[in-house]
Amino acid sequence: GGGGGPRDFGMCDWDDASPGGTGLGLDPNPMRWDPTPLPTTTTTAADEGNVDFVSGMRTMAGCGEPMSRSGIAIHTYAFNANMRGGGEDDDDGGGGDGRMDVHMYNSDGDFLVVPQSGTLSVMTELGMMIVRPGEICVLPRGIVFSVNLLPPDDDTDDNGPNN
Repeated sequence: GGGGGPRDFGMCDWDDASPGGTGLGLDPNPMRWDPTPLPTTTTTAADEGNVDFVSGMRTMAGCGEPMSRSGIAIHTYAFNANMRGGGEDDDDGGGGDGRMDVHMYNSDGDFLVVPQSGTLSVMTELGMMIVRPGEICVLPRGIVFSVNLLPPDDDTDDNGPNN
């Protein structure tokens, strides 16, 4: 009598991708998206190739409803420009490169920022954090923040991070 095995649900030949076959052949190669292309390096914020953290975010997946405060959204980011100006010589409030300071907050949920390359300077209303590749940064919902790139020679000294 009736054994409860896979035969009860039918069999499928996963290797038969031949014409007239099941067409369900499995590809042994890894399936993944190509990495997000990095913005080209530019010299000033007025150059057209500049992308800051906010402009460089791309939504990859999402599930749930922000109004019910349940769910998740997954974003990737790639940027080459800071969310703040570069000097103090202008009257624009954002530094010497003609840009205003840019800040944001997420009212939907927390941000988990994981840099893959480059060291980040994350300024919040609670203070500043230096976040290196391999480290994580959690930005709680409702906290105002700005994410900037640190120059490669400016992220550490003999006593650890420059805080």
